[in-house]
Amino acid sequence: MDPEVLPSRDFDEEDKSKVAPEEKTVLPPMPQPENLLPFETGPNAAQSFVIDAKSLSIGKDGIIRYTVVATSRGGAVNIMHEGVRCKTHEYRIYAFGRKDGQWAWSRNEQWQRVSTLAINQSHTILARDFFCLAGLPSGTANEIVTRIRYNRPLEY
Repeated sequence: MDPEVLPSRDFDEEDKSKVAPEEKTVLPPMPQPENLLPFETGPNAAQSFVIDAKSLSIGKDGIIRYTVVATSRGGAVNIMHEGVRCKTHEYRIYAFGRKDGQWAWSRNEQWQRVSTLAINQSHTILARDFFCLAGLPSGTANEIVTRIRYNRPLEY
């Protein structure tokens, strides 16, 4: 098995053709401090991450959309609205938060594989430990938020 792909199974182009058409993404309000939930990405992580509990949703297309805030050790903050597609173990960034409190749509519309070799493991941790089970979302948005809030990863 390819070590860069989350353990479940490899996906080929035939599998991708079976993916539901992607819904239009509606950007949520900017995250508020009281709605931010931290999640661990490992002791050597270059950044710390929090997810906006109010932004997490699961579309009819099966994509889990959420806003994440990444803070570097030096204090730089990045806000991103992202999506994870469990069926293919891929993610994409829909938009970036700007300093003026507005969203800027990402220019890159490509889905990328969730990788265990990424410098920051935010996508891997979210997909593997909280979002996806057997290629599907692992419950309702509220159930996923509760698992993150109480740091209760999925059991395999």
